[in-house]
Amino acid sequence: MSESPNIDLGTYIERFRPLSDVSPKYHSQLADTLSIKQVNNGDPIIRKSNNPDISHFLIEGSIEIRQSFDHRFSISHDSPQCQFSLESQLEERGSVKATQDCTVLVVNTQKLDGFLESSQEMTMTYLDEEHLSLETETMVDDDFNEDWDDVFIRSPLAENLPSMIIHQLFSQIEDTQVNSGECIVKSHSMGDYFYVIKQGIAEVQTAPKGPFKGITIELTAGNYFGDEALVADTIRNASVTMLTDGVLGRLDVDKFDSLIKQHLVTPVTNDIINNEGDAQVIDVRLPVEYRNNHREGSENIPISALRHQMKNLRQPLLYIVSPANDSRSVLATYLLRQAGFKAYLWSDAV
Repeated sequence: MSESPNIDLGTYIERFRPLSDVSPKYHSQLADTLSIKQVNNGDPIIRKSNNPDISHFLIEGSIEIRQSFDHRFSISHDSPQCQFSLESQLEERGSVKATQDCTVLVVNTQKLDGFLESSQEMTMTYLDEEHLSLETETMVDDDFNEDWDDVFIRSPLAENLPSMIIHQLFSQIEDTQVNSGECIVKSHSMGDYFYVIKQGIAEVQTAPKGPFKGITIELTAGNYFGDEALVADTIRNASVTMLTDGVLGRLDVDKFDSLIKQHLVTPVTNDIINNEGDAQVIDVRLPVEYRNNHREGSENIPISALRHQMKNLRQPLLYIVSPANDSRSVLATYLLRQAGFKAYLWSDAV
């Protein structure tokens, strides 16, 4: 792989998503952060130990995407999916190699996120009622409903995701038409999809013996459901039925894992512990399990009580959730992150 000579990189911004979502005001600054690599036929573009701060976009050539030894496929630069990053096509631990001489655009994802966030702020307009003309007032809809994506972006889930990942999520979500009275998920069934309501109203009936004690919850556009069963790989604790006709966006398990779960549920590292300072280990097993064996200094908060105990936790602390490799710890870490806490899975490597 070699550096390419100077090219007007701004010409590629409108070609690829989410680069094209950056405001034109920042195009020249964004172009300054881009680079182009020439990759020879047979050479790797993305290895299994890929740098998460870098994304690659295929300008010319063809590639092989390898998800596993038995699961691999080839695409060329004119394929529709190539308007998105090559990383967005990959499952965890996948790799990409050139099957022709290739030209690749290299993007710093952290800098791109900054430009995307600035662009989002520019699009927010605030109306002062004292300066509305009569003509403007006639254009204001009293029955206005916010777009689903605006509501979703402000959700606890989206606030934990990088802007670039949110754009990938929007591009990969699959729309499905639903009818009033249709049961979307059933309590005690295994999780299969993560859902976002794009249009319509749904009702959640929680399980009487579950964490929400049988209460009924109404969901509208921008609300999401089905995530906890996918995070913990467990059965659903609620049923969801449509109260109106509507449209749902959904992600299957693999896409949910790569776009959402891996960004919210990660093992703690020594660097994180050293940078954050004070830390508290939380053991989310049952009290009887905790009494038999636990890490010194850990606090026992069973997963069933975690939601109710969050009000007693301190935001500045780093929370490390124990035990390692346990579905309850994975779910607890996910719930804590959504609630705004700095939470990571225990790792035996630290």
